[in-house]
Amino acid sequence: STTPHKSWFPAALSSFSFHACATGPAANLLVLIHGLGDSADNFLSFGRRLDLPATSLLAFGGPEALPFDMGHAWFPAFEADGEPITPSAS
Repeated sequence: STTPHKSWFPAALSSFSFHACATGPAANLLVLIHGLGDSADNFLSFGRRLDLPATSLLAFGGPEALPFDMGHAWFPAFEADGEPITPSAS
């Protein structure tokens, strides 16, 4: 199983965790994308607990760090003072 390199992905996807299939060449790849406030490592751990046969795991981490070490996000979700961004009416 080839370990992915961050140069393979756009900059927004350069943070990831990978777990190669333990039983040999992987026939499958499970791609995991976390939600607001989580991390790639947590989702990789979840994927490993699934124990899927012939499957490698690739968990991407959001590029936006949340304040107060609350994890990551895929887009800005909080103001600099830690308050949630209020959606604007369009």
